[in-house]
Amino acid sequence: QPYYCSRTFQKLEALHRSCRTDGSRKVKEQLGDILRQLSKRFGGEEPTWFRRHPVVDRAVGLLLDGDREVAELAGEGGLHPGTLSRRFSECVGLPPHAFRIDRKVQKARARIAGGASLADVSADLGFADQSHLTRHFKRRFGLTPGAYARQIRG
Repeated sequence: QPYYCSRTFQKLEALHRSCRTDGSRKVKEQLGDILRQLSKRFGGEEPTWFRRHPVVDRAVGLLLDGDREVAELAGEGGLHPGTLSRRFSECVGLPPHAFRIDRKVQKARARIAGGASLADVSADLGFADQSHLTRHFKRRFGLTPGAYARQIRG
């Protein structure tokens, strides 16, 4: 029978906080999932770092829709750009610019899987050139877009 140990949970939570600066994104996500599951399973209150901020939620939506700048989004929400960037990083796990690039790379992956050319994808999604897309794609997925396309198409 599993049990809830608040001291263990506090240690896991402290580890998650330390990952904000030192851990890989995958480790952070996995640890966050574990803590959410523990919290749900044992009916504990959701930790404060899971809570969203309304301005951050709006910023996420606007960054997904287009290429709005953080200063512009912060001004609309009545926050200093640095404050929005910190809160965004706390809530989302990535700073706004990295979040935007990550979304573009995910869109690129879907378009490449659909058969689009790498040159078209990089131009359409606003990468400076194909090597810019390749650099971010490889960092995110561990292989180049060309290798991914070959893998998908068999």
